[in-house]
Amino acid sequence: MTSPVVGRSPQRRHATYSERVRDAGRRNIFKAGAIRLALPMLLLATVLATLLGGPAFTVVPTALSLLVWAAIVLPLETVLPAIALLLLGVNNPSGVPANGEADWILNPIGELLYTNLPIKVAIADLLIVLLVFRAVAILLISERVNGRSTRPPRPFVQACVAATMAIVALEFWGVFVNEGNFQQSLWQLRVPLLLPSLALAVTAGPTDVMFRRIRYAVFAAGSIKAFEAIWIGYVRGYASSETGAYVTTHSDTVLWSTCIFFLLAMWFETRKKRDLLLLIFLSVPIFVAIVANNRRVAWVAVFAGTFFIVSIAHRGVKRQIARYISFTWPLLVVYVVIGFSSKSANPVFLPVSKIASVTTAKDTSADTRDIENYNLLITVRSKPVLGYGFGHEYNEFVKAYDISKSFEQYRYLPHNSFLGFWAFNGLFGSALYFVLPVVAVFYATSARRNSAVPGRRAAGAWSVCVTITYFFQAWADVGMQDWTTMICTGLAYGMAGSLGRAVAEEALPPVVQPVYEYVEDDELRSELRQDVRPAVHGVYELVPALGALGSADTTEDRFLLNETALQPMASPTAHRVPEALEFRKTIE
Repeated sequence: MTSPVVGRSPQRRHATYSERVRDAGRRNIFKAGAIRLALPMLLLATVLATLLGGPAFTVVPTALSLLVWAAIVLPLETVLPAIALLLLGVNNPSGVPANGEADWILNPIGELLYTNLPIKVAIADLLIVLLVFRAVAILLISERVNGRSTRPPRPFVQACVAATMAIVALEFWGVFVNEGNFQQSLWQLRVPLLLPSLALAVTAGPTDVMFRRIRYAVFAAGSIKAFEAIWIGYVRGYASSETGAYVTTHSDTVLWSTCIFFLLAMWFETRKKRDLLLLIFLSVPIFVAIVANNRRVAWVAVFAGTFFIVSIAHRGVKRQIARYISFTWPLLVVYVVIGFSSKSANPVFLPVSKIASVTTAKDTSADTRDIENYNLLITVRSKPVLGYGFGHEYNEFVKAYDISKSFEQYRYLPHNSFLGFWAFNGLFGSALYFVLPVVAVFYATSARRNSAVPGRRAAGAWSVCVTITYFFQAWADVGMQDWTTMICTGLAYGMAGSLGRAVAEEALPPVVQPVYEYVEDDELRSELRQDVRPAVHGVYELVPALGALGSADTTEDRFLLNETALQPMASPTAHRVPEALEFRKTIE
């Protein structure tokens, strides 16, 4: 026997045959009309794209139509990770991949997705907005399934709404009240506005399935970028240890750190050999790519995230780690001392030397960042509470090296985007926006502590680690204005909100319904409802929905109770099971 589908409303489950036929006919008519309308429009768009952009743009309308169709028709837990893989696996041209010195086969796709259209938005923006609208519709329509809420926790939704409304209010405050530059304000608010929206979209899917598919998508994107870094850096010989040299983009730091945290969190929670092998073999190419990309903030983020995962591990794991350290601490001390004092590009000591260079480096990049941070703090001091709003530059009290020819927007989009956000929007606007990571970390740590499912505990630890990486990247490399950072962080925030709902459901008793509610025939269902004795009726209500009744071919089989669902039942009314089985024989 097969179990009934959980989550469908009783009206749809008990619809008669004629009603199902009528509904199917209506859907077919709607689909036929939509196809007749879409095909001529697609043909016209293809002709216009070919005439205006050349033969290379002939397939663009068809590809976009397939993307939109997939985003609307396919399940959200399928299309959202797929779009994340598409956006994370290619380079954003604004990040100047490989400093403009090397080309990559996927760069044309990145230019297509991230370059602004004539309407001042990119295809990536439209895809995220489409996902958000669909997710909001799902959250509004399917409020409850089998008596359980499908919505994320209310504080998480309020935090997402507060962050979104803060961005809108700061745009109005900066452009219309303080007379800021509207064109530049769009660059400042674009990515921060999409972050809470993407986080809310993630919560509209089932928690465990969404986490598993997000993990696969991030791994696939990270592997593609790692292969790109290794190919450009070592095969083509562009890798360099000089300050400022890189082979992909700065934001790939967040993507690779996210992959490492997935592997670490899963192994620390499951303690399975499979996850240990994945950690060993999959992390090697990622670390090689981090070395080739030459970003010191990557090592800082990986170290901080690893330290967090170890600090919240189980006592047994901590004892094992402490035992290993007690035997190897002399070697570790020597390694750290050599790494801190080493100025060579030896990859063995590179992680320690890169972390040490964050505070000890004396180069052009470090001097420029110090001057920029000073100017941002002076700007904060000039208007600390409300700020200037979007559309304004920070006050350059101390002039550093002139980079206006290569980056005209450097005063609108500072490298330290965290301080920049505070300087532009003041303490009030920053507090409203950054309440979202606080709420997300709360639900993530709660899931890590209280969930009985290893995958959910790993998801909670991973969400916190990605949040830590987000703030490092925001402080160092324009992280709040970067697409890769926004997507990874939005996925982590959304998973934290989804975990808040899932972990709360773990503490609830199983959802149960009377078995006669699963009978499709109205007359038989009403007859069974009248004939069931109270004692047996109590047993029926304790049977979980998934194991209550099957939908067999014969009428008699529809009433047969699944005995396996009654076997593990432990409740004060478990003594009524024999009465239920006796009633089963009577029905037969």
